Amino acid sequence: MSRFRKIILILLPLMLLIFLGAGKSEEGARVIYQDEKVENDIFYSGIYFENNGIVAGNLIINSQKALINGLVEGNVAVYGEQVQVNGHITGDLLAFSADIVINGQIDGNVYLISSNQVLLENNSQVARSAYIFARNIEAYGKITRDTTILAADTMVIRGLIEGSLHYNAGEESIAGSSVKGQVQEEEFFDFSQYLYGIGVSKVLSFFGFIFSNLVIWFLLNFLFKETKIKTLVVFTGNKFKVFFVYGLLSIVAGLFLSLFLIMSTVSLAFGLILLFMIMSMIYLSNGIFIVALSEYLGSKIKLWQSGNSIILVLILSFVMGVILAIPIVNILVGMIVEIFGFGLLVGSFLIKLKYIEKGQIID
Repeated sequence: MSRFRKIILILLPLMLLIFLGAGKSEEGARVIYQDEKVENDIFYSGIYFENNGIVAGNLIINSQKALINGLVEGNVAVYGEQVQVNGHITGDLLAFSADIVINGQIDGNVYLISSNQVLLENNSQVARSAYIFARNIEAYGKITRDTTILAADTMVIRGLIEGSLHYNAGEESIAGSSVKGQVQEEEFFDFSQYLYGIGVSKVLSFFGFIFSNLVIWFLLNFLFKETKIKTLVVFTGNKFKVFFVYGLLSIVAGLFLSLFLIMSTVSLAFGLILLFMIMSMIYLSNGIFIVALSEYLGSKIKLWQSGNSIILVLILSFVMGVILAIPIVNILVGMIVEIFGFGLLVGSFLIKLKYIEKGQIID
C-alpha cells in the first residue's frame, strides 16, 4: 500500500472520531489527576484539557489548550490552539493546532498539522513514521521510521531519523548524521510518487473522472429525478449567469463560514462537517454540469431526443476529461464548470416547479 493511501486511510477514521468527540461539549476544564484511571474513551470539547493519569482508550479532544502528561492506551486526536505531549501514547497521534510540542513517547505514527510551529524536543520518540504539515519545524528527538515534512518555511533537523526524509521547505538545516536513510526534497503537491507513477496516475484519474460522472448520472436518473429536471430548466431558461453567480457566492460563503467555525474552536465539529459538505459538492459539481448539459443536448439533438443518454454522458465526460488534462486550461475551465455545477445544485433547491413538460415550466 502506498504512503499517501495509508495517510488517507488513517486520517479518515480519526477525523470521524473528531466529529463525534467535538460534538460532546463540556464547559470549563477537564483534568485527569496522576492517580486517576479512565477505563474508556474520552470525548471532550472545552477550554482546557490535561491528562496526568491513565486513559485506557482513545482520547478525542477539542480544546484551546491540551496537555497530555500521562499515559494514553490508544489513539489521540486533538484540536486546539496549543497542544503539548509530555507523556506516553501507545497508538497514533493526530494533532491540529497553531503550536504543537512533543516531548514524550508515541508508539504509533504522528500526523501533525500546524499553522505555526511543530517542535519535537530532545526527549521525543516516535516509534513509527511522522507526517508533518507546518510553517516552522524543529526536530531534536528520534523518529524510528520515515518522515514526511510539507509546506515548511523553515525546517531544522538535529535529532535522529532512522528512516528516510522527504520534505518541502523554504529553508532547511539538516545535521549530517541526523538521517540514516534517503534525503529527498519533494515538490509540495507532487503526490504522484505515492501512487504508481505519473503516467499511470493520470490514466487512473481520467477513468475515475468518467466513472464518477456515470455514478452521478445514475443517481440523478433513478433517485433524484426532480433535481435533474430542475437543472435542465436552468439550461432551457438561459439562466447561466444567474446560477454562475449563485455557485460562486455559495462556494465563497460556504468556505468562509466553515473556516470561521473551525477557527472558533468551539464549533469545530460543525465547521468540519460543513467544509466536508462543501468540498463534496464541489467534487460532484463537474458531474452535475455534465449530466445537465447532456440532458439539454439530448432534448435538442434528434439522435438523443429520447432524453438523457448514457452514451452522451460518456462522450461529454471524455471531452471534459481531455480538457482537464491540459495544463493551465484545466484550471480555468475546471473552475468555471465547478462553479456553474455548484450553482446548478444550489438552483435545484431554489427553483419551484408546478408542472414540467419537455423541460419547460408550465404554470
